[in-house]
Amino acid sequence: MNRNFLAALTNAALVLASVVAAFLIVELVARVWYGNFRLVNFPKTEASLLKRGFPAQFSTHLGYRPRPGVYTDTPWKTTATIGDHGVRLHGAAAPAVSPTVLAVGDSFTFGSDVGDGDSWPARLQAASGLNVINGGVFGYGIDQAILRGERLAAVFAPDAVILGFIADDVQRAELSVMYGVAKPVFTIGEGGLERLNPVLDPVPQPAHWLARFTRDVFGYSIFLHHRFKQFFPQFWMSGMSSVRVHGHGVEVACALLQKFAAIAGPGKVLLVQYEQGEIAAPERPPPVMALLACVAALDVEVVDLYLALKEVYATDRAVFDAFYDRHMSARGNAFVAAELAKAETLRSLTAKR
Repeated sequence: MNRNFLAALTNAALVLASVVAAFLIVELVARVWYGNFRLVNFPKTEASLLKRGFPAQFSTHLGYRPRPGVYTDTPWKTTATIGDHGVRLHGAAAPAVSPTVLAVGDSFTFGSDVGDGDSWPARLQAASGLNVINGGVFGYGIDQAILRGERLAAVFAPDAVILGFIADDVQRAELSVMYGVAKPVFTIGEGGLERLNPVLDPVPQPAHWLARFTRDVFGYSIFLHHRFKQFFPQFWMSGMSSVRVHGHGVEVACALLQKFAAIAGPGKVLLVQYEQGEIAAPERPPPVMALLACVAALDVEVVDLYLALKEVYATDRAVFDAFYDRHMSARGNAFVAAELAKAETLRSLTAKR
């Protein structure tokens, strides 16, 4: 009896050791594959943007917006100075008497990875003498940027509004949760554009206790993290990452552009920006092509940087590479500002100074 028990126990231990050894081998291969050997809880590294050192605060209307203050320890390792209404300041006084331009958009507009005076809104103000308000927000989709544009236009009564976007912003319009924070999400219903979540909750997906326990125990395995995220994303990342509601980002973005065009009073400019790798492609990303077709029917001036960046890419690769530092560098933002200054909407305002 004892001998049989010991034999069974030995066999069970061997099986367990074999399973553990096999798992460790798989884990090692996965870490080599992903190039990540950190001993961290991987799902927690993708936690809410509001908990990761970003200068942001929750908003029931937009999901989040920049929080006023001076931040020297940002995720971008640059100083970010946020003023009233969550707009980024330039570090220089606004022109005393000058037309006002409101800029809204994502991290490319906000100026992630550069200091206060090197975002393209700051560079545009310095070059044109216009009073340019930087209402860009890191991580925003085109839906959030347009909603923010409506609100800030009511506050600042600008003479022109510039909406900057990249292709990925259109795909963000398909999400109800982004970076672990609830965000506005629209769909196209029988009556046209419909918002599915008029009031947002600061905890978009309260994690079930089983999800929390599973993440706490198995989250240190990069192999299990990616497999759970692939096959059980809503369970594994509940309350922490992104939730896609539909796949109609282009249709929603086109409808939202009509809201942008309808902002009362000012001239409208659509600024199309590009991530570094997109310029090497033979043509613009499909979401950009689709939105350019939509905006053609609206009273909105378009500044599309694709051809200008493509020319620099073809003629001087070193200069082109210097335009980017994940986002646009200070030099890249100066280039963007120079291209924007050619827009008829802005040239007419500059002439009024």
